[in-house]
Amino acid sequence: MTPQKSFDKLRPICVAITKRHSTDDIQRLNGELENIDREDIQRLHEYILFPLRYILKLSPNQKPSQETCEAAVRCITKVIDSCIIGNWELYGDLLTHLTVLISCPTNYGQVNTSSEELKLAVVSCIRTLVKHSPWSVTGHMYDDAFMPALGHCISIMLSIAEREDLRDLRIEAMECVLDLSLTGSDLSATQSKQISDVFAAFLPGIVIALCKIAMGDSKQGHGVISCAIHVWAKMVTLVMSDGSLGLLPSNTATPSLTSKDSIPGKPDVPTQPHMKTTEAGRELRVKRTTDWVKDTGQKLNLLINKMVTLRSNSNWKIRLAMVEFAESLLLYCTRSLPDSVSPLLEVLVELVGDEYHQVSMATQKALEKFSALHLHEDSKTLVEILEENLHSLMTSLPRLMRTSDDSHKLSTLNLVLGYLKLLGNKVNTLLYSASHLKRLSTALLQVLELDTSDVKIVEEKTPLAEVSPVATKSIPSSTDKTSLTHQQYHMYQRKKYFKHFRDDKIYEILMQICRLLGFYGDIQLLSDHFMEKFRESISQRKQAILIINELLMGTTGKDVPKTWKITESDISQPQNVETNMENIIETLLEEYILPTNWNLQTSNQSEVLPSRKSVSDRLLVMSQERAGLSLGTLHSNILQICFLLEGISTFSKVLGANFSLLLIQSLYPVFEKLGDETAVISQTAYSTLIDICNSCSYTSIDHLIQENSDYLVDAISHNLRHLDWNPKSPDVLKVMLQYGNADVLPLTQDVIDEILDSLDQHYDENAVLFMKVLHSLVCAVLRWFPHHKDLNDPKGLKVKSRERSTNKQTTVSVKDFISEYLRQQKIADGDVDDDDDDVEEENAEVEEDVKKDVRDDGENDSDIYEPDKKLDLPLHITVVKQILERCMHFLSSKNPRLRLLVLEVVENSVLVLQEVENELLPLIHKIWPPMVQRFVDEEQLVTIKAFQTLLTMGEASGDFIRKRVVTDVLPKLVSFLEKQAATSGKSGPAYKHTVGYKQQLSILTGVGQLCIKLEIGCNECTSIANACLPYLSVKQPLTLQQAAMDVFKCLIEIEPDLIWLLLSDTFTPTPVLKPASVGFPLIKFAGTSCQKNEYAKNVTSLLEIL
Repeated sequence: MTPQKSFDKLRPICVAITKRHSTDDIQRLNGELENIDREDIQRLHEYILFPLRYILKLSPNQKPSQETCEAAVRCITKVIDSCIIGNWELYGDLLTHLTVLISCPTNYGQVNTSSEELKLAVVSCIRTLVKHSPWSVTGHMYDDAFMPALGHCISIMLSIAEREDLRDLRIEAMECVLDLSLTGSDLSATQSKQISDVFAAFLPGIVIALCKIAMGDSKQGHGVISCAIHVWAKMVTLVMSDGSLGLLPSNTATPSLTSKDSIPGKPDVPTQPHMKTTEAGRELRVKRTTDWVKDTGQKLNLLINKMVTLRSNSNWKIRLAMVEFAESLLLYCTRSLPDSVSPLLEVLVELVGDEYHQVSMATQKALEKFSALHLHEDSKTLVEILEENLHSLMTSLPRLMRTSDDSHKLSTLNLVLGYLKLLGNKVNTLLYSASHLKRLSTALLQVLELDTSDVKIVEEKTPLAEVSPVATKSIPSSTDKTSLTHQQYHMYQRKKYFKHFRDDKIYEILMQICRLLGFYGDIQLLSDHFMEKFRESISQRKQAILIINELLMGTTGKDVPKTWKITESDISQPQNVETNMENIIETLLEEYILPTNWNLQTSNQSEVLPSRKSVSDRLLVMSQERAGLSLGTLHSNILQICFLLEGISTFSKVLGANFSLLLIQSLYPVFEKLGDETAVISQTAYSTLIDICNSCSYTSIDHLIQENSDYLVDAISHNLRHLDWNPKSPDVLKVMLQYGNADVLPLTQDVIDEILDSLDQHYDENAVLFMKVLHSLVCAVLRWFPHHKDLNDPKGLKVKSRERSTNKQTTVSVKDFISEYLRQQKIADGDVDDDDDDVEEENAEVEEDVKKDVRDDGENDSDIYEPDKKLDLPLHITVVKQILERCMHFLSSKNPRLRLLVLEVVENSVLVLQEVENELLPLIHKIWPPMVQRFVDEEQLVTIKAFQTLLTMGEASGDFIRKRVVTDVLPKLVSFLEKQAATSGKSGPAYKHTVGYKQQLSILTGVGQLCIKLEIGCNECTSIANACLPYLSVKQPLTLQQAAMDVFKCLIEIEPDLIWLLLSDTFTPTPVLKPASVGFPLIKFAGTSCQKNEYAKNVTSLLEIL
């Protein structure tokens, strides 16, 4: 379409709009514009805009409706968007009249009450106008003559942003202010200075209005707040940037902004419209001198201190806007806003660890730019600012940790962490200052104060079992803890509880702070300083140990938080890990394992006393035991020992393979704590050993024990000779046996003999302690040698021969019986033939086979007639036999814990010796008298354990103890079951937690299998069945009913007829049993057939089995 044709189409529509001011005509114009080329619109834009501008210029009396005005504005926007406005008069006229269209005629500088749609259309039109005009046109906006109109437009935009409700309108208005400053355009330095000179006059009103919006109610939406923050930073950077201020003149007679005219309530615009424009522009213009910059910077600092509080906003987009805000001002306004550097840095250092990746990455990039520009050798001022901020923050940290909520605590600690990251290698300058170091250490020690009010850690004890209290001894390389991150490793460990915080994130940040200090700081200075704190106060020892451990972990660089400051080369060669690290760790290790720090009381019920160094120490410890330590003190002692163990673990990680040189000092104390009765200490010691194995290239703990067994055994042997001074030495032997393999047994033979001798010498004092060691030894033997052959018949020939002979004889007997029966029947019938000869031949063959088997058995059993020879028993059998002989005397001890422990040892010893009957049966005979008394023990737990031991004996010895059990044990069991049945039948749910219930359940669970193993007779079967019968009642607890059912199922295998009759007399579905023949009388049962019978359910189930 040619320009002439386009003009012909548009001309009548434009004339109609000029005459009628109709919305329909404007819409027709919009439709025609769609079909016209942009080149034609560029040529005709002034003609097209004339009728639309005419509508805007109409007086209020003649002006059409708001809908028509809105349509006209949108049409103007469409025309401008398709062309370039190259005429300043047209540009200025449009900008002025668009602004007036939404201005209040009575209240200058305020927006009128027109619709939000019209206002949005006007703001969008102004933004389009500015973007589609070259500098040759827009540059006239910044002339003195147009400054009042520009100020008026900015005032209207800020009024809309403050007072309107529509979020899109408010955001458009703030963006319009940004567009009016041509921010983001490609301008020369002179052009930028011209704009900044003009906006210096409007800056106070702009920043105040935007600050009010940013600090307003969060209900206005994160988009409005983020936009206000963004525009605020851009406007301040435009006026106060160091680059533009470098061109400023020196101080002259030109006055700077006073308080009155620098920060008014609104932008500095003329209040008298009739004033001449040029004179008004000159009045508004501000000359930016150094005094003006200083004065304005101080006032902007007040607003900045308010704005930076938005860094803790819950919305991540607002926090991201604050990162851009701080970055812009720090990169371009550090000289003009020196007082604001500190709070702006706080924004970045706090948000560097933000949970949102977008925020944290933007913060890191901002800090990288800032550190590259300002943190260098000549930038001492900024380093001093960082140090002073950190010092003041550490001063207030203890108070904040006591009074603030967790979110404020987290933000404060993020600040500390960020400052340390910024300082990097310059941390040492801070640490060499005594005041800074003291304040830093005091803050960390107070913040990390632990909570020792929980008593669970004191009550939790290490279980006495044949395996370790932890899951496994192996150390698979794919899952070893050294391959985990530091955060995962701390999660693997037991959680620590602190007085002043509960959030795990706070603890993790504190640990990162310590590791950064260890990585960048002087580790010798830090370790010495915190060791002094350790010695000064008992209350600070735990915190000091925890901090030292993390400081040393930081020296490796592996667990230091990755920031822009730490590169791979830094980690591979840390600057402060030098050859003296071994000396530092050796000194710390000696301090850690001192008896005064290591051997602390952790229980008021311990079987042994702590080691004593003098008579006065002995009296002090005895007085403490009589009084008993508080639970809080015990908890504190446990935590201190755990932290010391974690410290040894850290030493091994720091030194790696070089830690092997310190094993001779550290291994024995760690094994001692591995056998501690407190579960937390034992588990921590296990974790420490795992780390030692990883560091020193041991495949497992048993490998570690095997390689260092000579040193361990020598230390145990030496300490056993002075047991009063080393009461924990048996624990080391115990854990060696628990975690070692069978190769340890020959090495510890002499020590075991010393234990047995010491058991005789310290009968009353340390019997429980020694018995635990013997129990561990028996359990270890059972684990090392799970399957044994008969030592009296190594090849198993007797068993095989007896089985074969029995099978043959059974086969021959049955065959012979049937053949003989058939032959005799034929003879009786008179049917005699030649087949008899064949039968006789078969019988002869069978007899020959039997004779052959007997001869073979005679050859194999020829040694029966030879004199008995004493076989040499294996070492483990000999050791267990000695233990069992010593233990039987302790079954009558007054200490119930010792009696339980001895029964455990007896049970496991029987399992070891069960295939050496020649050794086992005489020992059972010796141990039986004190064993029987345990079935009437005053402690029911002992009785339960005695019965479990009896089951093991029955399994191992069979009918050897049948008569003893029937005579000595079964009457006691039957009596107990009969008496306790009435109690359990009337009990409630709480009865399941009583010892009586546990004893009932234990007996009912095992007595059935015991009867089968011992092959008891009819009378004993009857007494047991009568005793268990009440437990078939539905009134009994369900678990006891099920256990009683199992007993009857076992008795059915022994005496089915007897049990059938007994059950039928209790309950029967058919009260009368009809005989098979008429000649027999009817059989009537004593039991009832009523389904409401309490025994009906369980008896019916058993009768169905029969």
